[in-house]
Amino acid sequence: MELSSLIKKMGHPLLEIRVRALKNVRSKLDHGLIGVPDVVQEKMLFVYLLEWFNFPEVPMQEEVLDMINTLSKHPTGAQMLREVGAVEFLTQLSPNLDLRLRTIVDGIFDQLFHLPGDLPSCPPTTSYELHFVPLLQTEEEQLTRGYFVRSKLKQADAPIPRVSCSSLRSNNPNLVQSTCELLHDVIMQDFPAEIFLQRPNTVQSLLSLLSLNVDDDVSFLTFQALACLQQLCRNLRSRLRFYRYPSFCSAKQDPVSQNSSVSYPQDIRGTQRSGISSPEESSPRPSVVGRSGQRLRGDGQDGDAASSSGSSSSNQRKAPPRPAQQSLPSEMDAEDSLELQLQQWSLARFAVAVVEHALPLTRTESLKVFQRVLELLAEVQGLLGDSIAPEVWDEHSLTATELASVFNSSDMVQIESHEADREKLQICLETLGDIICHHHGMTSSEQLKSSLIHHRMVFSGTAIFTIRLLQTLLPVEKAAEILPESTVAAIFLLCLDPSFSVVYPIIHESAVAYLEQTCSERYSLYRRVSRLSHCMEATCSFLKDAQTKGDKNWHELLELAKEGIEAFPYHQHLPMVKECVQICSYLWKFAQASPILQSESQKLFLKLLSHPLAPVKAETYSSTLSILKECLGVQNVASPATSICSGVHFLLHSRVLYEISVFGLQDQAREVSAAAKDILLYLLKGRLMMMDGSWSRFNEALYPVIPILQGYADTDDALGNCIVLLSKTSAEEGEEGCSQTARLRAALRLLFSKHHTVRKMAVQHLLPHITSLECASNSRPTLDSSKLSCLPNLYVINKSVDIKLSNSDKSYVKVESVNKLYNILTSETVDMVLRRSAAEQLAIVLQESSMHSVLKALGLSEKLRSFITECVNSNVVSLDCLLEPSMCMLRKLVFADPSLRHSLAQQRLLLITLLKGSLLIKENKGDVSEAAVLMCILLFDEIGRMDSWTDEATSDTGLSPFSLPAVIIRR
Repeated sequence: MELSSLIKKMGHPLLEIRVRALKNVRSKLDHGLIGVPDVVQEKMLFVYLLEWFNFPEVPMQEEVLDMINTLSKHPTGAQMLREVGAVEFLTQLSPNLDLRLRTIVDGIFDQLFHLPGDLPSCPPTTSYELHFVPLLQTEEEQLTRGYFVRSKLKQADAPIPRVSCSSLRSNNPNLVQSTCELLHDVIMQDFPAEIFLQRPNTVQSLLSLLSLNVDDDVSFLTFQALACLQQLCRNLRSRLRFYRYPSFCSAKQDPVSQNSSVSYPQDIRGTQRSGISSPEESSPRPSVVGRSGQRLRGDGQDGDAASSSGSSSSNQRKAPPRPAQQSLPSEMDAEDSLELQLQQWSLARFAVAVVEHALPLTRTESLKVFQRVLELLAEVQGLLGDSIAPEVWDEHSLTATELASVFNSSDMVQIESHEADREKLQICLETLGDIICHHHGMTSSEQLKSSLIHHRMVFSGTAIFTIRLLQTLLPVEKAAEILPESTVAAIFLLCLDPSFSVVYPIIHESAVAYLEQTCSERYSLYRRVSRLSHCMEATCSFLKDAQTKGDKNWHELLELAKEGIEAFPYHQHLPMVKECVQICSYLWKFAQASPILQSESQKLFLKLLSHPLAPVKAETYSSTLSILKECLGVQNVASPATSICSGVHFLLHSRVLYEISVFGLQDQAREVSAAAKDILLYLLKGRLMMMDGSWSRFNEALYPVIPILQGYADTDDALGNCIVLLSKTSAEEGEEGCSQTARLRAALRLLFSKHHTVRKMAVQHLLPHITSLECASNSRPTLDSSKLSCLPNLYVINKSVDIKLSNSDKSYVKVESVNKLYNILTSETVDMVLRRSAAEQLAIVLQESSMHSVLKALGLSEKLRSFITECVNSNVVSLDCLLEPSMCMLRKLVFADPSLRHSLAQQRLLLITLLKGSLLIKENKGDVSEAAVLMCILLFDEIGRMDSWTDEATSDTGLSPFSLPAVIIRR
C-alpha cells in the first residue's frame, strides 16, 4: 500500500488536512490494513509526528503520542526516532504537557533507551523487594512528598555512616576535619545521597558544626561542614532528577552494579540493565572499606569518576571472585525496622533545617564565610522548590505536617497542629528579615570602607536569596497573612534602595509586589518616594538639557519640567523656575508655534503661578516681571515696530490673566501681590510698546477678566485708575480697544463698586451710552441732573436677596393654573391690577425651576422684555406697575438658564433699557433690589461661568449654576 502521499499530508499547513491524514493512518493500523513493520520504514512519518506539536493549533495530542509510543516499541521505530532527534524534542516538550501526557512521554523514553539484544543471565546479588516508609503507599507518593525510595545497605557498608557520624562528634578537631574531607571526597561520591536522609545522624552532626565558634570567630570546621552540606544538596538534586526520569538519567549503563552497596526496587532497575560487562571487570575502583567494586555515585550517575581522595590508589586491591560477592538477602543490614524508617528526613525537613542553621552565619564579619553560606543557600533553595509546594500554607497540608519536626530534638516525627507547622517556616523568614535589616543599618552608620563593602554585599546577597525563596515558597496573594513583620520591614528597605533596583530590577519588582500585598501604608509610602526620586532625576535632566546649546526636544523638556515641579518641596532649586518661565516665553514668541507646545507650556506656567510653596510662587512672579520689563521697558522706545514684545505673548491669555488677577493680587505674600500688580500695570500701560497684533491679543484675553479686575478699581491707585479707564469711551481708541458693548458693561459694573468716587466715574463713562441718539429718543426717564445724581447710588441696597431657586422635580402647581395666569398677564383687556397680581403670582411660581420650561414655552421671557422695553421707550406709563415683577421674573429665568443669560448679557440696548427701568422704579419709590440682582447676573456672566473655561470649545454649552468668585464678593 502506498503511504508516502498520505504521510506527506500529515505535515500540511491546513489543520483539517493534517487531522484527516492522521485519522486515516490510525484507522489503517487499528484495522490491520497496514502493520507497524510497514510504517516504521517511513522516516518522514516520525518527522511529521514530532512536528505535529510545532503548529499553532495542536489537536489530538494524546493520539499522536500514543502512535509514537506504539512505533517506538519496534526496534526499527526506536532507531528512527533517535535518528530524527526525538529525545531532545520530547525532552523540551514534556514540561509543557499535562501530567497525563507526560506519562506517555516517559513511556516513549523507556523504549528509546532500552538497548536491544538478549541480556546475559546473571543471578542478582541484592534483594529487589520494595521497602516503603509507613504512611507512604507508592513510589510516586514518596517523591511527591519529599521522600526517596528506601535504599538498603549491605552488612559490610552499614557501619560507614555510623562511624562517620561518630567521628564528626569527636573532640579531636583533626579527626573531624579528616572525616569531613572523607565525606566530601569519597563517601558522598560512593553512597547515594538519600542514604544521608534515611540515616540523618550524619546530617545532624554537620549542622551542629555550623554553630561552632572559636573566640567569636567562625571555626575552620564550619567551612568543612558547609562544603559537605553543599555537596550533599547537589547530590540530592541530582538523585531527585534520577528518580523522576530514571530512563533518561541511565542512558549510559546500569547505575547499580553488582558490587553496589544498595538495593532498589525491580521496577526501577528493570529498564536500566544492559549487556555491558560488569564495571568491576573493566574499570575497578576502591570502595570506602578497602575492597574493589563499582559504587553508585551520589549524583545519580555511574562510571569511573575518580575520587578526590589521595588514598584511593593505595588501597586498591584485586576484586574477589564473583561467586563470593553474591550475597543473600539475609546479608543485607537489618535497617528496615519501623523505628529506623520513622527516623528518616524528607527533603523539605532537610532543606529547612539547613537554612535555619546556616542563616546565623551571615551575621559574621567574614566575607568568605558569607560567600560559602550563600552558595549553600542557593543549593538549598533548589531543594525547597523541588520539595515544598505553595500549598504548604494551606490547611491539611501534609508537607507542613512533616516540617513540624524540623526544630524538634526528638528523633521521632512529631505530628503538630497546622498553625505550628506554618510558624516553623516563618522562623526562617523572620530571621532573614532581621539579617537584612541588621546589615542595612550597618551600611548607613559611620563605618570603615571595607566594613561598608562587606555589609553592603551581605545585604544584597541575603536580599536576593530572600526574594527568590519567597518566589519559590510563597504565592504573592498569601503574603499578607504569612510574612512576619521583620520580613515585611526588610522588603520595604529593598524597595526603597535605588541602587538595588537598578542592579537587580527583576528582584526589586518582585519585592514591590510582595510589599503591595503585605502593607498598603508602606507600599503607598514607597510609591511616593519612588515618584519623588523620579522627579528629582527629572529635575537634574531638565537643568542639564535646558542649558545645552543648540536644538532642543521641547516636548521632552516640558515633560521633565512638569515632573521636576513635583519635587520642589524637597529640593527648592529656584533657578529651575526661571528656566521654566523663559522656556514658556520662548515657545509663545512665534506666530507659527506648535499649539501643543503652547498648551503644554501654559499648563506648566499655571502650575508655577499657583504653586503652594511661597518661594516658588514668588520666584515665578519675579521672573515673569523681569521678562515683562525686558520686553515692554522704556529702553525699547528707540526700536520702532520692534517684535521684542512677542516675549510677553505667554501672558496674553485669559487663563493666565485670571490666575494673576484672582490669586496673585490678593496673595498673602507681599512680594507675590506686588509683582502681580506690577505685571498687570505694565500690560495695561503697554499700548505704546506693543505692536498692534499683540495689543489686540491682550484686549481679547483681558475682556473675560475685566469683571475681576474692576474689584480693584480705585481712583487713588495707579492700577485701580487704569482699571477704571477701561470703561471710558474714547474716539482715539477706535477699534483697537474693547468694543462699545464691553465698555458699557464695564461702566455698569462700576456702579456696584464699594467706592463712591468710582461709581461717580462710572456715571461719566455711562453718559455717552445712555444719551446717544439711538437710546435717547422718546425714552424715559428724562436724564436731568436730579436723575443723574441718583445713578451712583442706584444699585446700593440695604437688604440681601435670596436668589436660590427650588430644584425639586415635583411641583404642586398645576400647569392649567399657570397657563391661566399667563393669559391674564398678557391680556390687554384685563384690568391692570389683575395683570400685576398675575405677574406677582407667576414670580412665585418661577421659584420652582421645574416650571420654567412651561413658561418659556409660552414665550414668557420675550414678553417680559417687551413689557420693560415698552415701559421705557414707548412712554406706556400704565405698564409701570409691571416693571418690578417683570424684573423679578426675568431674574429667575436668567439665573437658571445659562444660555439665556449669555444671550441677554451681550445685548447693549437691553442693558441700557434695564438701567433706565431701574431709574423708573426708583422714581416711583419702588424696590430696585430685583433689578439690581438682574443687572448683576447679566454683567458678571463671564465670571459666573468661569468653571467652564477649562475647555474653550464647550464653554457655551455648560449648564453650571451661576456663582461669583469670592474675590468679587469681598471687593
